[in-house]
Amino acid sequence: MDKKEWSKIKMNKKGSHVGIIISFIVFVTFLIFLFLILEPSLSVNKEKDAVLSNIQTSLLDYLASDLTTLSVNINDGFVLSMGSCLQFVDITPLIETGLDGGHMFVKNSAGDNLNFDWRGSPDWHLRTENNGINRFFKIYASNGIFSQENDLNGCKNVQKTEYTLGNVKTERHIFEQNIINAIELYDTDYSLLKQNIGLLSGEFGFDFVYADGTVLSTGESTQRVSVYTKQTPVDYLDKNLNSDAGSIIIKTW
Repeated sequence: MDKKEWSKIKMNKKGSHVGIIISFIVFVTFLIFLFLILEPSLSVNKEKDAVLSNIQTSLLDYLASDLTTLSVNINDGFVLSMGSCLQFVDITPLIETGLDGGHMFVKNSAGDNLNFDWRGSPDWHLRTENNGINRFFKIYASNGIFSQENDLNGCKNVQKTEYTLGNVKTERHIFEQNIINAIELYDTDYSLLKQNIGLLSGEFGFDFVYADGTVLSTGESTQRVSVYTKQTPVDYLDKNLNSDAGSIIIKTW
């Protein structure tokens, strides 16, 4: 190889390096330019994500209520009467909830809903229907429960010595009825709902999606602006206190 050919090879290599460097500079410049264009949008998205997360936390807490659950088992020595309702005397944990009968539920051992009648102060008795066979009852009390009492009379007394209380526990749950009430309040007093969940600024709405796809919604925003959404799965108790799953879509604009 003569000197001229070697010189050409060296120049070609130098040209290739310069081309690579120029291409790299152009690429980096493009990235910087792209970032400068998108940065305001990215900042807005981060801000809205934070807002959505705050609304989600506050709303889910608002839709939840404490649920006190206790079981009552009639002792073997007690004789049941066919077709007679029962009156449990002084169920202390039920008294301690401070709730009236409109926020209670009673089920039998098979999980069937039972008619009941809560006699508050000064009696503190719980009356419930019975088939003359069932000895186990599960009682629920919560502000998330909205039930209808029945007028039961002529019930057979079950004294405190004649029944045994099972475990008493209080847990927090999201209730279907709370969700329905929140959507109704959104329609009738939006400002109050915002105050209740602690939303000081901004606007929001939400949808509740049942497992079968049915949707309860606060409606769509009429504002001609971008709407940001966030969906989260939730476990909840339906109106009969059965566990179910759905999701909540939170919207802000």
